[in-house]
Amino acid sequence: MVASTQAVLDTARKDKAAHEYDEELLGIPGGTASCESAMYSILRYAIALSQIIMQDTNHPLGVYLTDLTFIEDGIPATIKKSDLINFAKRAKTAEVIREIQTYQNVAYPFRTVPELLEMMIPVINESPDVSDQDTYDLSLKLEPREREDEKIAR
Repeated sequence: MVASTQAVLDTARKDKAAHEYDEELLGIPGGTASCESAMYSILRYAIALSQIIMQDTNHPLGVYLTDLTFIEDGIPATIKKSDLINFAKRAKTAEVIREIQTYQNVAYPFRTVPELLEMMIPVINESPDVSDQDTYDLSLKLEPREREDEKIAR
């Protein structure tokens, strides 16, 4: 992560008053990790509830990607003390992917908002065409690459 972005995130994480509020609100002692875990659990519960109540809701893809990451990193590819493929891991991965695919097959009822169109169309029409190289150069200007001496061992 780029140092400037990391600095902003570190500052946000150091806000102890917010963490204490989270602990008090959720009734979970133990600091940030416990609160983040509880928030994740609440989010998973909300997704499950929304699947029951509203079949056409838009679900956060990041939760599913997190699940896939935990499955990939947390479950061994082979069964211990053998070279047999761990099919339970493959089944869990397939289950998450199947769930993602169910949302790809849903036609979402997006509506046109005329006020928003009136505001956006002139901006789009007046904006200059920008090449990929121009946006890349702007990105480097805003967040320059790390110098070799700044890199963290990954």
